[in-house]
Amino acid sequence: MIRKSRIKGFSLLAEAYKRQTVQIQQLEEALQRHAQYWRAVGEPIKRRKLDTDYFTARGRLASMIADLFTLDELRAIAFNLGDMWVELGGDGLHAKAMAMIEYFQHRHQIYKLIDELQEHRPGIEWPMI
Repeated sequence: MIRKSRIKGFSLLAEAYKRQTVQIQQLEEALQRHAQYWRAVGEPIKRRKLDTDYFTARGRLASMIADLFTLDELRAIAFNLGDMWVELGGDGLHAKAMAMIEYFQHRHQIYKLIDELQEHRPGIEWPMI
């Protein structure tokens, strides 16, 4: 009996350790995304300045996507991120890029798009929105 309870205690401890490790990894990833965002936009100064930077960064991101990817590559990225290609409006490459940005911003998941873009073009510094 004592041996079984010790084994069960150790397994419970191991499970708690695994959960804590996963939580720490998630926090580290969130901190990295947060630090990358602030490096990209700089320190916030005024609300009006932030809005301008927001739209500039958004347009720059769409232009970068249109310049660096083909329509087929963008379709593959959309498939990797949940196959929302049919839902996206627009016919051209730039229009699809803008629609994709809006899609992820609306769902507060723009970081997923940025991460996928970095995975496909790692040498590029992508703007954070």
